[in-house]
Amino acid sequence: MIRLGSDTRAAARGLSDISIRNLIIIPTITFLIVFNVFPMLYSLFTAFTDYRASTSAPANWIGLDNFRELLGDLNIWRNFTITAKSVVISVTGQVIVGFGLSMLLNRPIPLKGLITTLPLLPMMMSPAVVGLFWKLLYDLSFGIINYLLGLGEFEWLADLHMELYAVAIVDIWM
Repeated sequence: MIRLGSDTRAAARGLSDISIRNLIIIPTITFLIVFNVFPMLYSLFTAFTDYRASTSAPANWIGLDNFRELLGDLNIWRNFTITAKSVVISVTGQVIVGFGLSMLLNRPIPLKGLITTLPLLPMMMSPAVVGLFWKLLYDLSFGIINYLLGLGEFEWLADLHMELYAVAIVDIWM
C-alpha cells in the first residue's frame, strides 16, 4: 500500500490516505444512490401500485395485477419475440464478425496497428451519428448499398421482412 509522504501538500494539510480515499469515494457512492439506486427502487415500488402520473390520486397497492395484465397482452409477446430475434441475430453476427476479425488480425501483417484500430472506431461513435450515417447508406435515392448490391429501389427500412436485418447489420457494424 502506498502511503503519503510527509513532504506532500496533502499531508501538510492534514489529509491522510483514508481521508483522501473518502473524499473520492463518498461523493461517487452518493451520486450512484441518488441517480441509480433510488429511482430503481421507486420504480420497482410503483410497479406494484396503480400509480398514474396523469392524475393526482394516491397510488394504491395492487400487487401483481400490473404484471398479469402486461403478460396477458398479445402485443407484448409479439414485441418480446421481435426483441429476442433481434438479440439472436445481432449477437450471432457480432460473434462471427468479431471472431473472424480477431483470427485475421492474429498474424503478422503490415500496418497491423492501424488495421487493429479501425474496427474500434465505430464503437467510439455516437449512436445518433451511426444511425444517420446508415440511414444515408440505406437511402432509396442515393444510398450506396442498393447500388453496390444491384437491388434498384429496395427500401431496407420499410420492408417488413428486412427491417430487422437492416438494423441488425448496423448493430453488428457498430
